[in-house]
Amino acid sequence: MNKNRFYVGLLVTAILAVLVYASYGMVNAGKKETYHSVAVIVDDSSSDRWTAFKEGLEQGADEENFHINVVSTSSFVNLHEECSIISRELENGADGVIVQLCGDDADGLFSGIVSGVPTVLAENEGESESLFTTVMADPYEIGRTIGENLLAGAGDSLSGFTVGILSGNQKMKSQRLRLEGFQKAVERSGAEILWTLSDEEVGDQSALERYWKEKPASVLVALDNDETELAGDFILGLSGEKPKLYGEGCSEKTVYYLDKGVIASLVVPNEFFMGYQCVKELAEKINYHQDNGVTEDTVDFLSVTRENLYDRDTENILFPNIS
Repeated sequence: MNKNRFYVGLLVTAILAVLVYASYGMVNAGKKETYHSVAVIVDDSSSDRWTAFKEGLEQGADEENFHINVVSTSSFVNLHEECSIISRELENGADGVIVQLCGDDADGLFSGIVSGVPTVLAENEGESESLFTTVMADPYEIGRTIGENLLAGAGDSLSGFTVGILSGNQKMKSQRLRLEGFQKAVERSGAEILWTLSDEEVGDQSALERYWKEKPASVLVALDNDETELAGDFILGLSGEKPKLYGEGCSEKTVYYLDKGVIASLVVPNEFFMGYQCVKELAEKINYHQDNGVTEDTVDFLSVTRENLYDRDTENILFPNIS
């Protein structure tokens, strides 16, 4: 009788232990035990052009249990300056990095610093695209689309038009491809390209004014957000007939200038999805120890005018809602 009670007690104890273990497993199913720290290094991180990108980062981070640290930066002087920041973040314990590479890694400095570190590039693949996963809108297609928008606005002929181009950071491969795409789109249009200026050549509005006085243009083309803002500021300060502006951007200022008619057409990449997908790609490398080889995730973009600025598709990209 005592033996039976003993065995029954053992059985009950075992059943209770199984139930407790199963309940614990269900409650904690899918939970990760620790957060992973991810450093995000982009040019001038406080600029509101990164607003949608940061929202995408946070959405991905919530899903993957990541702690996102968007490092405070100003405009990078060169790649060496950016690499020193990346190196510091890795020394401080970052488990992975998301980087907008501000130039070509010609001497292998960046590749050496992040060797063995889970890394995803945003917006610019650099010349070392064979080494890193990249999430970006197709830069050649962005440039080509800006050119097509200009052609459409002029009735498919640019004969008699003079064009000034603000080409952005030409140390970035993505910016060179944007310029190439634009040039290809308008090469037989009859337009006269008066000047093509990188961000180093333009610098600020006063420099642009000096170029303008020598060779004013009927159209300005800006191939990145900062240059589009600069061109918009410049146009507002002009008296008399103002040039039309075609550009790329996603900041509050570029949207405002589009709404007010300063910008004729704006190409807007889906920056929210770019940020989100950067985190998801990095999660494959950190959480699941998977490296699917080098991939290039293509982000979509929209051409936006005053007419479709408040359409649903446009608002979903410009003003993403996080569920």
